[in-house]
Amino acid sequence: MALVLDGADALGPQEHEALTRWLAAPNVRVLVASRVRTGLPGEAVLEVPPLAPSDALALYEAHAAALGVRLRGPEHRARIAARLAEHDHLPLAVELLAGAADGALPPAGEAGLTAALDLSWTRLSPAERDALAQCTVFAAPFAAEAAAEVLDSPGALVALRRASLLGASPDVDGTVRYTLLRTVRAHAAAQGDAAALARAAERHTAWAAAAARAELQVALAVGARPARPEPSAELLAALARQPSPALRADCVVGLRSWWLEHDVAALRQAVDALADAPLDADRRAALAVPGVMARAEPLGADEAAPLQRLAVAVSDLRLGDGLRFVVARDLLASGEIALGEAIGQRLARPPSTPRQQAHGWLLLAVVARARADWPGVVRCAERAVALLRAHGSSEELAAALCARCLALRVDGRLADAEAVAREALRHAGDGRTATEAHTHLGLVAVAALAPEAARASFALARDVAARRGDVEVYATVGDALALLELGERRVLEERLAELDAAPAVPPDHRLRADEIRALAAADAGEPEGVAALEDVLARAEAFGALHVAEVALSLGWARLALGDPVGAREVLAAGRARLGPGMGSVAEQLLASEAVAAARCGEPDRAEALLARASPRPGELVAALRHLGAHAAARARGHRARPPTALLALLPRSVAVRLLLAGDR
Repeated sequence: MALVLDGADALGPQEHEALTRWLAAPNVRVLVASRVRTGLPGEAVLEVPPLAPSDALALYEAHAAALGVRLRGPEHRARIAARLAEHDHLPLAVELLAGAADGALPPAGEAGLTAALDLSWTRLSPAERDALAQCTVFAAPFAAEAAAEVLDSPGALVALRRASLLGASPDVDGTVRYTLLRTVRAHAAAQGDAAALARAAERHTAWAAAAARAELQVALAVGARPARPEPSAELLAALARQPSPALRADCVVGLRSWWLEHDVAALRQAVDALADAPLDADRRAALAVPGVMARAEPLGADEAAPLQRLAVAVSDLRLGDGLRFVVARDLLASGEIALGEAIGQRLARPPSTPRQQAHGWLLLAVVARARADWPGVVRCAERAVALLRAHGSSEELAAALCARCLALRVDGRLADAEAVAREALRHAGDGRTATEAHTHLGLVAVAALAPEAARASFALARDVAARRGDVEVYATVGDALALLELGERRVLEERLAELDAAPAVPPDHRLRADEIRALAAADAGEPEGVAALEDVLARAEAFGALHVAEVALSLGWARLALGDPVGAREVLAAGRARLGPGMGSVAEQLLASEAVAAARCGEPDRAEALLARASPRPGELVAALRHLGAHAAARARGHRARPPTALLALLPRSVAVRLLLAGDR
């Protein structure tokens, strides 16, 4: 025989005794539906979770239809679905709300749900009621260790769990975390004792701030880990209570990674709000680090000076070095090369920790990049990578590998650059560095004349950024570059329009986007493309030698395509003059392109001399340009020469070759 007892929450001693007798009889099974376990021997518990949203809506519709009520179209259905979500899609809530349905929103059924929760509340002891109300101060699933810091009676969790008022599930690391359904949370917060709630809120704030301080110490030792939503939710809840300035500062520092990933404006606002707060030097330095990282514009020398003094005043050497690093990075971005180099040299040697020495080498790699010393960039990045393999976090190692990849790519070592980018991806996790690694892999593919593969990498970079709610500007520029190579001008304009609409696009990325747009016009044979490239070249002076050389290369190709070899030769020679030795692939492209221009000006001797100076490098584009230079010189000498078959195969894929051959056509 099967006996079904529904709504058995109120079983008393007599009912338990009867159940015990019945269960002793042969061939009897009892199914009990209850929010509270019976505790009888042999009990097997099946915990019924909330319904899936679609199942909850279907159950609501079925019950409402039995009363002759139908949902009126998609908008009404969406409103009902939102109301069911407010009640966690609990079957009891669905049935009660449907039973009160009159075709509009279902308010009356909530009284029945409240009555059910009132019944559960009255059966709790005073300590259990306080504990349940105090659990509402947690903003995310919480562990028993956290409850021990916050609740008056953490031992009450067991009883609340048995009463089905708390959910529990293991975390990824096996830690059991407790959860509150929104329905239970709202009821407990409304019914709980105000004094008990205030005590828990105060302890919760102190606990969250202490956890943030501990996380900072770990970050100073081995690097920041990707921000997790649960601790971030607790810190946001603590911060909303407006605690003391010191605790607010701790919470803001703990939220730095989360806000940098999701809401930079909120981080900037929170740091500014504490600008005049009475804080010790260590807290002010800890706040200054994310404050610098959240700035819309890089620091200038005057703004950096007080932060450098603050770095000296802190008690923790690692914190001071961390502040020096972000200050130096901003100084380099604003063109203060000498100041940034001085800080990099200070960090790259003792007494800095090995991890901070790696940061110093990364800064020196940026200095070498600004000075167009790409072999120097590779050397500095390799020193940083070696140190971070032993002393840094995976994210930091991935960032250093990305810097090395960039240097290898510009140096023309594409196979090595691709291998380093793939290694960076293995260490990058799913944060900003993963986006950067995918982008670098795409740029390597562009340089290797594989725009389809490049677009796949840029799509992955954009997807990773979108999951964080960001627009990945660097990958969007790269995708536009791949579309330029493919000749997909309509889609290219769509991508550039995304950049035009994006907030806070770095000026150098904006310059690159304008160069791509102008080069696309030149590729289409439009004379205004040359004028636009001349404007971009003038603006490139503010961004260093490499930017000038790259835009000069594009302008030279465009002038050759429009039949102006003299103008092309002049701009290509000027761009090459900006580069020192060791400039890698860009220098090789300039030499070969200038050889084409010289040959078309009737100077085959000069063309051949330029080609003789170019050292062979891997990469299809450089090889193609060298072939074109030799071809143009042969024609200038009156020889009947045709472009090698390999060049013709590159035509659909290389805008450079298309433009350089335009004059011959």
